[in-house]
Amino acid sequence: MEYKRRKHNTPIATVIKNYLDKKGGKVSKARDEIKYRFFALDWRYQKKILPAFLCSCKTDREWASRQMFTYWDDSFIPIVKEIWEEYHEVPLSWVVIRYLPIDYIKENMDILSAGRNYFFICKRLIDDNEFCVDKERLYESDYLSLLILQKCNVSPVIAWALFYIQIRKICLGEYKIRINDLTHYSDRGTDVISIFNCSIIKSMLYTIHRDLHMFELYKQLNEWIDEVSEDVMKSREWFLINNLNLPYNIPQKMGLILMRKYCYKHLDSPFRVKGESVDTKELDDNLEKLEVIASIGETKEELEENGMATPALMELVEEFRLVKTDKCPF
Repeated sequence: MEYKRRKHNTPIATVIKNYLDKKGGKVSKARDEIKYRFFALDWRYQKKILPAFLCSCKTDREWASRQMFTYWDDSFIPIVKEIWEEYHEVPLSWVVIRYLPIDYIKENMDILSAGRNYFFICKRLIDDNEFCVDKERLYESDYLSLLILQKCNVSPVIAWALFYIQIRKICLGEYKIRINDLTHYSDRGTDVISIFNCSIIKSMLYTIHRDLHMFELYKQLNEWIDEVSEDVMKSREWFLINNLNLPYNIPQKMGLILMRKYCYKHLDSPFRVKGESVDTKELDDNLEKLEVIASIGETKEELEENGMATPALMELVEEFRLVKTDKCPF
């Protein structure tokens, strides 16, 4: 078997020159070569490359922003200010928050503090007596981290309450979680669904365990998560979702709503909001249809075999794109 040998390196100064010459026809090749060699280069070359990429196209700016986060030098401040003020791109905002002067961050607070950036601004301004933290803009997991950074006395009761408040906000849709924030894995052949993998839940548990050393509370919260998961997996809803041969994304999407429903059900009454409940309309509508399918036949072939292939039922089965298969989608 023949192996393709990599050509000898062109002097990096030449490669950088080719990258900067936008009309020379070698920009794309030079870009790839620079990215390939960047981490092994001497700092004097890295220091030239990052501003050059930052002044280029969007993908190059994003690459440079990510590298600047680690390979920082104060000489970058003027160009970072210039490019960030022109484009206001998120990756570069992380660099601004971490390295630019505090006065500059304060002047641009409204633009810089969008989304979770606000948490990192709070961390940067933790010792600024003039800055007041708006905890309503923070995930409870992030607020707990700030309390630790501020050297506040955090009791198990405070950590416990923040955990369940965050759970409630997830359940009621105040915090959006993704489908893959649910853990699906096989434990002795059983499909398991859990909210443990949700990033802000995992972050909270990590802080309680590793930073606060509240081992008993950590154990109790994990037991609560396991109890919710067990309740979900014993439910009729999960049976229908998990045992019909549904396309892979449907069990996950319905499982996400189901998990929010059961988490809210398991919350102690002080953490629930009077008159509020989890929006399960989409889940309920689909489960109603799945109940019909489970009782009459899962596929068009089964409907035809049972003499029930009416247009309405055929359309219902087609809606979930069920096919006759022995393979489980998990």
